Amino acid sequence: MDTPRTVRVNEAGSEAASYRDAVDERRRVIHVRGSSPKRAYVLLGIAALVWIGVVLHVRLNDHLESGWFVFVGLASLAVLVQLGPPALWRAVQRSRFDLSRRELVVHTGLLGRRTRVEGWGVREPVVIERLAPWGKPVVRFVSWDLYAERDDGRRVHLATLHDEASVRYVTNALREGYRDAEQSGARHPFAVRFGPMPEGVTCEGDPDDLTSTWRLEARCPRGSLVTEWIASLGMVIGALVGTISVIGAGAVLIEIATRGRAIGVAIAIVPALFLVAIAVVVVRALRDQLRLTVLRSAGRVVLELAPSGVEITTTPWAVRPLPPRERRVPSAVRLRVTPLDRDPNEARIHVRHEGVEHRLHAPMLTDDARYLARVLEGYEPAERRSEGERSPQPRSATR
Repeated sequence: MDTPRTVRVNEAGSEAASYRDAVDERRRVIHVRGSSPKRAYVLLGIAALVWIGVVLHVRLNDHLESGWFVFVGLASLAVLVQLGPPALWRAVQRSRFDLSRRELVVHTGLLGRRTRVEGWGVREPVVIERLAPWGKPVVRFVSWDLYAERDDGRRVHLATLHDEASVRYVTNALREGYRDAEQSGARHPFAVRFGPMPEGVTCEGDPDDLTSTWRLEARCPRGSLVTEWIASLGMVIGALVGTISVIGAGAVLIEIATRGRAIGVAIAIVPALFLVAIAVVVVRALRDQLRLTVLRSAGRVVLELAPSGVEITTTPWAVRPLPPRERRVPSAVRLRVTPLDRDPNEARIHVRHEGVEHRLHAPMLTDDARYLARVLEGYEPAERRSEGERSPQPRSATR
């Protein structure tokens, strides 16, 4: 395979070439530098030239002849501010992969973060594509996270690469270099069947026994708890102020309505209904914000997969989006995962059963949700599978 322009390979010599090579047991060192989309460079160049032209025009004429210069200058400045920092950040990123006989050592970032994994953990590296929120819809800043497997079956982040050709080259090199690496102990059974588990997911059960009970648990993303609590406190204060205002306005409306005139009652009804609608909206928003804050603090999504049916519970309030098992029709349950536009790392989850979707009101990371959906799809109890394969046979016309 041809070496991409963002990759440089250094052969560290044979393991018996010198005493140092024999101790380090290094065979190859792969250096990967960052990259940005060519379209970003072209737009940045055009925006910089336009901005320089506008500035020179203002300096030479001491005034603006038309509002178009203001618009063009602001547009070029917006392009520079929006695309410049992410393009520069991606371009200066560096990763180094030290491939030895038994282990892999990865150095990433400007500060030199070091990650060490056993060779068997990168025989089948996991690659996940990420779409950064910057630049949309002008430029798509795509990156790829590279993961390996730890001893406990969870995945560990090795590096973030910014060029698709670099990802293909590195993953092929890891597969080829460690295809014969062996693990001293047994792998986690769920990691063997469904791949390495994300950090926030816990799986219990026997994945080789489709008639047993599996228990899956995903931790809600913590996020910025300080921001969530500040938002909750602000909404509580706003609700108190609104309540006092509604009470005061209600007292005034009651006074108007008790004057005994029909016109006074008619005038008082419309503002009263308006205040009630505002109060309902505020209470619901406050409830949703408090629920989100608690979920980000200690929330978990628990899936219990049993031959009798699937049970999905959101803690700590034990909220279940599906009806009880005894009142449900035996049918497959699936999760539909939709990444959020504002933050693709988090997803919106819908539980699909009997053609009806139920919203799972709990924040969840996209990777965690997709892993749960994969395990859920792979769980088919023998009883349910036999029922699905059984179809009504038409009666014969002849006796």
